[in-house]
Amino acid sequence: MEFIQCPITNCTRKIKAHNWKSNMSDHLQTHDTERTLVYHCTYEGCGKSYMRENSVKDCVRKHQGDKFQCETCKKGFGDRNEREKHRLVAKKCPDECVPVVENDV
Repeated sequence: MEFIQCPITNCTRKIKAHNWKSNMSDHLQTHDTERTLVYHCTYEGCGKSYMRENSVKDCVRKHQGDKFQCETCKKGFGDRNEREKHRLVAKKCPDECVPVVENDV
């Protein structure tokens, strides 16, 4: 897999090349000291803020113990990125993601 290095001095972040324009744009915003974090986690005691509403929804789901579930094998993951990594691995190695068969009784 090919990666593109963040151009900011002393930043070690590398972005996957296949979608680097969008991902690099998102990452570069983390270096902007004047950026506005307009979305705040509503879970009591969390206090985290985000640039995207979906990030807040993901944060609340984690607090509530909800899992991001694989539709094929029903395995639960702590966040969306973990589930996506699982999906990518499953494409290369189908034995990683075995479908769950639900029996009708």
